[in-house]
Amino acid sequence: MHNPVALDKMPLFSWEIRSSKRAVLQTSYEIFVYEGAKVIWDSGIVKSSETNNIKYTGNDLQSSTTYTWKVEIVINNSEKIKSAEKAFFETGLLNSGWSGAAWIMYDNADDTFEKEKQTDKAMMFRSEFELEKPVKSAKIYTTSIGIHDLFLNGKRVGHQAGNGETVYDELKPGWTDVRNTVFYLTYDVTPYLKKGQNTVGAYVSSGWSSGVIAHDRYKNPALSYKAKLIVEYVGGSQKIIVTNTKNWKSSVNGAIRMADIYAGEDYDARYTNDWTKPNFNTANWHSVLENNTVSAQTTAYIGLPVRVRKDLKTIPQYITIYKDIQKNESDFGSVIPTKQLKKVTSFTLKKGETAVLDFRQNLVGWTPLTLKGQAGTKIKIRYAEMLNDSGSKKRGNDGPKGTLYLKNLRKARASVNYIIGSTMAESYTPSMTWFGFRYAEMTADADVEIKNIYAEVISSVDKEQSAIVTNHPDVNQLFQNTLWGQRGNFISVPLDCPQRNERMGWTGDTQVFANTAMYNQTNLVSFYQKWMGDVRDGQDEDGAFPSIAPQTWGAVGKAESGWANAGVIVPWIVYTMSGNQSVLEENYQAMTRYMNFLSTKSEAEFKYVGGGTKYGDWLAYKETNKRFISVCYYAYDALLMAKIAKALQKTSDADKYDTLYQNIKAEFNKRYVIAKGTLSENTQTAYLYALKLHLFNSKEETEIATSHLVKLLEANNYKLATGFLGTAILNQTLSEIGQSDMAYNLLLQRNNPSWLYSVDQGATTIWERWNSYTIKDGFGDASMNSFNHYAYGVIVEWMYAYMAGIKTEDAGFRNIIIEPQLDLRKTFPQGQKQITEVKGEYASVNGMIKSHWKIKGNQVEYNISVPANTMAQFIVQNTMKNIPKEGDGIQSISQKDNKTVIGLGSGEYEFKMNLK
Repeated sequence: MHNPVALDKMPLFSWEIRSSKRAVLQTSYEIFVYEGAKVIWDSGIVKSSETNNIKYTGNDLQSSTTYTWKVEIVINNSEKIKSAEKAFFETGLLNSGWSGAAWIMYDNADDTFEKEKQTDKAMMFRSEFELEKPVKSAKIYTTSIGIHDLFLNGKRVGHQAGNGETVYDELKPGWTDVRNTVFYLTYDVTPYLKKGQNTVGAYVSSGWSSGVIAHDRYKNPALSYKAKLIVEYVGGSQKIIVTNTKNWKSSVNGAIRMADIYAGEDYDARYTNDWTKPNFNTANWHSVLENNTVSAQTTAYIGLPVRVRKDLKTIPQYITIYKDIQKNESDFGSVIPTKQLKKVTSFTLKKGETAVLDFRQNLVGWTPLTLKGQAGTKIKIRYAEMLNDSGSKKRGNDGPKGTLYLKNLRKARASVNYIIGSTMAESYTPSMTWFGFRYAEMTADADVEIKNIYAEVISSVDKEQSAIVTNHPDVNQLFQNTLWGQRGNFISVPLDCPQRNERMGWTGDTQVFANTAMYNQTNLVSFYQKWMGDVRDGQDEDGAFPSIAPQTWGAVGKAESGWANAGVIVPWIVYTMSGNQSVLEENYQAMTRYMNFLSTKSEAEFKYVGGGTKYGDWLAYKETNKRFISVCYYAYDALLMAKIAKALQKTSDADKYDTLYQNIKAEFNKRYVIAKGTLSENTQTAYLYALKLHLFNSKEETEIATSHLVKLLEANNYKLATGFLGTAILNQTLSEIGQSDMAYNLLLQRNNPSWLYSVDQGATTIWERWNSYTIKDGFGDASMNSFNHYAYGVIVEWMYAYMAGIKTEDAGFRNIIIEPQLDLRKTFPQGQKQITEVKGEYASVNGMIKSHWKIKGNQVEYNISVPANTMAQFIVQNTMKNIPKEGDGIQSISQKDNKTVIGLGSGEYEFKMNLK
């Protein structure tokens, strides 16, 4: 995290060296940490090229304290450079600073709230306090059981950005298993306070802890709030305000009448008032009770907060207004448009009319609204990903052509109900829910003037710096679809989908996509560290990892192969992509417990069977035996555990897991290899996993198996038949075994199933099914048919790592491999053309890595950029001529496996080579 504002653990320091010179290497560093002007830690001069994840080893840090730090480095043993940024970090309460602050909850003894079990109500908590002196600085620590929003003196609380804007965290404090863990957030609230009377207020709604999404997993805990405000006066004295039963009051009679993640939000502006400002009349408010049942550890926020992506603001591209439905030969008929608008944000909506807004992009967020009408007017906004295309039930339609297709939302109401409070213009943005949508439908029971409406995108993903661009527009669209899928499903945790009554952190989806995600966005380390805490919270006493994290649904199984393995796979991916060893250290004990659990499982005469078989290669067009899948994933676990143990210098464990892998491999061959290189499971997925995990006993067998896989793909007309697990490794494995031509055939396939098939059907995100919707047949099975489901976006990992060729030889891209797999096919499946240009840019933890290649006739142009303090092996096939010579950053040239390996220091390079 960059300049974190609350840490409850010791910091790790990282920095990036930027230089236009070639072959720049750091030879030493010295870190200084300051409290004010005083140096509290000096690392001393350390002879090292490391620039990432340097541990603080000084004295214990004080709670609620701001520290600054800088680093001085020496490059190439001569030039000394000081860091330019004024970097800082702030400690949190360090698990001991909540003294005096109580969890408070609504006292509902005298009303119907408890009797009616209205868990979707939003609660308000407030307290007034006096500041007797001018304020020098102030910080507030805030948390809740449920989602909360925070206000001081009538203003919503956020982070003050350097440009004068305020950045708000949404859906605070994020999703955790509230039986075990609750996060708090920290804000500098100095600008919000003044000498004299002040008011702090918080809205709390059910959110993840007691909303429908929780499925009563957490036993419907009481919505509660806790805060601590530390004010430092000019002159040095302090005043502390905490949540307690003496000075706080609560009410459920606010403008937010209903809030639930699945259902949406009901807002009655007639109930808006100044409850977050001083001197508000609280005669009708209730006292609060202390909630002594909260046993979860309250710790500083880990991960990436959910925020509005201002760079992705989207206005309606088309607005269709209709009043009547035309009956025709279809089941439901078709809307009769009375007006069609293009790229406008304001319009008049009359009673009896319906407006359908098309944002032309499936996105996740909400629609801020400014409107004007008569007090009491009711406006309803519904959200959907698709429109009914014909009114025909045979095509899966659930309403007239041109209306929202809602069936795939299942039981999620996904709507906003707004009641106008006055005759003045009013503005409203939901704050306790979100929607997955391309379309919004608006109706009103009286005429209303929509003065402004647009879509805001929310995400835990910051603005992306990495990118893939090719000369093929549909491949570029596929890449963008994957980005949008990641943005929309990374909401506090990696969700499977953002729209229906699910939105869960499925471990299988997460593990297959994690590598792609970290190519798209490097700074996801803390996001995945947070989620791995959720996985550990959901781990059974016997060591079984969950299928969903945080846990909610109870019938989804544990230790399920391809899903539970995320407990091993995801930390390894995060480590290899970032070099951050702490993610391995934090999870190693949980991993070993899981491996011990797997060691207890057997089946008939077979000792190494892996985990459960509930899911297998989910949604594959051709199913692979689920036990085969579980054995392969057990081998995968053993391979990775050996590498993880080695990285943590646990030599005996590494040897143990190496032996385990060899034992699994031997039994795999006995069980599934029926002839040389031939499997009993004759599917694409089976051969892919056997080849990826090196489960054949010889090079000859591997070559035979490769031939079998190629024949399966050819026999299927260059179409995949894989599901979630097989697709995750499909093109990557093909390129690893020398079949990049086949990988290009699959990438550019347009028939069902394929990546470009959904693009041709109009997709702007990745879909749950290859055929979620087809122009030919309409909608797929609505019981499980998300139009924003990132798992199949794993092809983007191949685009970065193989098409652009950007990989790491070690953990953290210090030693980079740039080995582009050019599209050098001699023949093409029908309708395909050659990809002749690829621009790959990956924002690694050490800086931007660029790999750009372009084929012009018989010549290939390469533009390569290697960040400072790294080295790269630029590898080209020996089909190239005009290989460059050593010198000026080119440090070595060698031959390996019929390839030329060019060693590069940092810097930018341009090469032109001829194809032989």
